[in-house]
Amino acid sequence: MSDFSQNQDRWEGIFPGDNGVLDSTPSGDDVVSSDGSCIAPGWNCHLDTNPAGDDVVKFIFCDPV
Repeated sequence: MSDFSQNQDRWEGIFPGDNGVLDSTPSGDDVVSSDGSCIAPGWNCHLDTNPAGDDVVKFIFCDPV
C-alpha cells in the first residue's frame, strides 16, 4: 500500500492493546506492517479487519508496509 491514497475512506489501523501483543488476524487484503506493530488497510484502501482481544483501532497515516 502506498503511504498516502486519497481513495482510502477510513484512515484506521489496528494496534496492540495493553498486553503489547497484536492479537488480530488480517482479513481481506489488509496487511501486517513489516515490524509487526499494526494491521493496515490493503489495496482496497479499507480496513477489513476487526480488532481481537484487547487490540485497538486508531487513526493512522502509515508508511509503506
